[in-house]
Amino acid sequence: MNLPVRLHLTFIAISSSLYLSFCKSSSSMAIHKSLYHTEDVPQDMVDRRVEVVARLKSLEESAAPPISFLQNATLVQELCSDKQYNLQMLNDRFQIGAEQIEAFYQFAKFQFECGHYSGAADYLYQYRALCTDSERSLSALWGKLAAEILMQNWDVALEELNQLKEIIDSKPFEARRSHHFGISFLESSKGSLLKPCDFYLWGNRSIAPWRAMNLPVRLHLTFIAISSSLYLSFCKSSSSMAIHKSLYHTEDVPQDMVDRRVEVVARLKSLEESAAPPISFLQNATLVQELSSDKQYNLQMLNDRFQIGAEQIEALYQYAKFQFECGHYSGAADYLYQYRALCTDSERSLSALWGKLAAEILMQNWDVALEELNWLKEIIDSKNFVSPLNQLQNRIWLMHWSLFIFNHENGRNAIIGYSFKTACFVHLS
Repeated sequence: MNLPVRLHLTFIAISSSLYLSFCKSSSSMAIHKSLYHTEDVPQDMVDRRVEVVARLKSLEESAAPPISFLQNATLVQELCSDKQYNLQMLNDRFQIGAEQIEAFYQFAKFQFECGHYSGAADYLYQYRALCTDSERSLSALWGKLAAEILMQNWDVALEELNQLKEIIDSKPFEARRSHHFGISFLESSKGSLLKPCDFYLWGNRSIAPWRAMNLPVRLHLTFIAISSSLYLSFCKSSSSMAIHKSLYHTEDVPQDMVDRRVEVVARLKSLEESAAPPISFLQNATLVQELSSDKQYNLQMLNDRFQIGAEQIEALYQYAKFQFECGHYSGAADYLYQYRALCTDSERSLSALWGKLAAEILMQNWDVALEELNWLKEIIDSKNFVSPLNQLQNRIWLMHWSLFIFNHENGRNAIIGYSFKTACFVHLS
């Protein structure tokens, strides 16, 4: 399989709760047998299993002293807020030194890598009580957040997320491009992120209040928040100015944010005026009944009778797109649906459908989102793309967006179908 695609598919799987249930259902060998319909297992997989079991056993033995200590409630009560004192006491009385505590961290990390998220979360919490290295402690907190998300413990995940935000806001980073703690714990690789259309980047301004954070950490924190549905509630809570005031504990708002608001309002008003003719037409149920399945006829009729041309229809698309960027997802979804009834450009129509899917997901309209997802799949499977790579990119992004639709009762079945159906990987070999 092509490496960037492989990395991206791994990224998608880890980002979702599907990965958790899929890993729990059976061993990697059983998964291989199911995927390839064979009882034979590659020798390298057998060898890898032996290595993993040996590594797990070795780490468990090395981490046994701190684990044994932390499991004793009476002994744990002797710990205090002074970590240096704790380390000295552990070393003097229990022969637990820095090497055993480091092994404890590595054991927790390996538990996570093996899919034992509950054990990993518990050990990482305990490790942070002993750790004196702020970098290591922050890395452990990232790992605990990831484990809680993968177990869908949203209340605990939100607590960890807020704690991370406080640390990132107050921590004196060495440089703007400092170490990426979340990636450090997960040992992820950077793959190619391919976008099928301009709609994927809609709404980038939502990240603006976080600009004071270290950039890689900020982006990863935003991704995790989106993955756990926390970002949606955060964005809905207040305007960008209110978010800024809350983050920086001030009533002062930067002038560039005030100026930006003026620009946005002016742009919104301008687009609304440009799109007024098609909007007015589409809001008239009687007139809408005159539309037919022949889009060319519709365009000619709109131009002849209502002076609605290609320019006004394009303005409707831009207005819908800007509604999305401003967080008005309901209006964006409605206008995009109406736009597709008039659009004759297949590329533009596909972009509008991606946008409508994004809007429905952000409104948590899972039934409608699942319909849009299935519609997109049919179009991607049947459309004549410029190149096989372009079609592959669309299929990868389809799987990416489908992760958000797990809340639908049929959502998990859909993503399994998208991920493992032969047609989805026809170009991956």
